[in-house]
Amino acid sequence: MIDPRSAYIKDIPTYADINFMSRLEARWAALFDLMGWRWSYQPLDFNEWTPDFIIHGAKQRVLVEVYPIFAANEDLLGRISRAAIGSGKRNDILVVGAEPLWDVRGWCCPAFGWLGELCGPEHGHGWGEAIVHDGGGLGFCHSILQFRNRITGHHDGDSVAGAEGYDGIIRRAWARAGNAVQWRPDEDNESIIAIVDRAVRKASRNKRHPACL
Repeated sequence: MIDPRSAYIKDIPTYADINFMSRLEARWAALFDLMGWRWSYQPLDFNEWTPDFIIHGAKQRVLVEVYPIFAANEDLLGRISRAAIGSGKRNDILVVGAEPLWDVRGWCCPAFGWLGELCGPEHGHGWGEAIVHDGGGLGFCHSILQFRNRITGHHDGDSVAGAEGYDGIIRRAWARAGNAVQWRPDEDNESIIAIVDRAVRKASRNKRHPACL
């Protein structure tokens, strides 16, 4: 965390037997579970920054910051990048906001947030949207730089970057994640994972190009 979160609620939200600092953090944890991603909550304390999560991908770990914003904040992204590099960390960084990004310019898919890809200690992180990538399973990649699935490690150019057909699935999962941390726990989480798996298998057969032409 870098700044106090004015949008945080006064009670202590709990999900997966973990007490979170905000309901928004808990909701993202629930979404990560629905996506089938492995995560840890506040596992590290850096000198100037404590990441809210680490997502454990097949080939790399992505640091995650949760912040109640709806649009990219260049000052915030720059401070997070400098704090991570100043702590000696060379990980990519995912900043997630008040909700997923439903409209991403130039792509026919939603994004989970903003992804900072490390371009070197002297250059910091290059930022772009964390767009859907379904190579090897559902994950995300950079919208501009490397089209590598940060969850599965799959990379084959841009053939499965920006995969289409996931808007409804992610909207449904986001709604269910909200239910999971409020007063109506959703007991049908497995069905979302099954839907995601079917969609990934179908997309791998179709091999549709991501860009809207």
